[in-house]
Amino acid sequence: MAKFIMECPNCGRYVEAKTGFFARKKIDCTCGYTINVKTEKLAARTCPHCGNEVVFDQSKGEKALCPVCHEPINTQAEQTKMEEFSCGQCGVRLMVNKGAATYACPVCDFVNDVPERLMAEKIRREGLASIIKYEGDNETLVWKHPIEDFNLGSQLIVHESQEAIFFRDGQALDLFGAGRYTLETQQLPLLEKLYQLPTDPEGTFHSEVYFINLATQMGIKWGTDSNF
Repeated sequence: MAKFIMECPNCGRYVEAKTGFFARKKIDCTCGYTINVKTEKLAARTCPHCGNEVVFDQSKGEKALCPVCHEPINTQAEQTKMEEFSCGQCGVRLMVNKGAATYACPVCDFVNDVPERLMAEKIRREGLASIIKYEGDNETLVWKHPIEDFNLGSQLIVHESQEAIFFRDGQALDLFGAGRYTLETQQLPLLEKLYQLPTDPEGTFHSEVYFINLATQMGIKWGTDSNF
């Protein structure tokens, strides 16, 4: 169980925390303030000066300091060396060196696929998630769409021999068979019951979408290493 250092946005004191405790993404500072690592303007990265995993207030811009060595951690020069994205599990903003393949979030221990998360950021930023579909090979049994934030009004395309299932907080909700759907509140009744969907067409909602391949798979090899 790893540890990291973060600064309380309320009192400025430095708090040492363990990743396992952050499953709920909140921690209580000694000043009485509850720090929510997802809603506060916090970012996590490895300090280039001392090498510690730290969490800092990125709203301070270039004035942000490492909680451990107190060296500048968010200067323009440092930012040009980094890529920034949201953790796929807890949502805290992460900063990693350009070219990194994976990065373990110091807040929740989730190992992020950096190229996948950066592509998700690009698609969300440029509005490319308006079409949700899977057109990969027929040998894939289950495929998770890399984007988890969708706009109302997006088009969901489910091909023949496919089903699309929406998940929220690990719970399987709305199921779609073959066809083309416009994602609106009336199309997502179970998801709307779970939490309030936005009403404006540009509003986004968070969900995981899995495509299930229903095609019969022939010639799948199986067996054991035993003769019995």
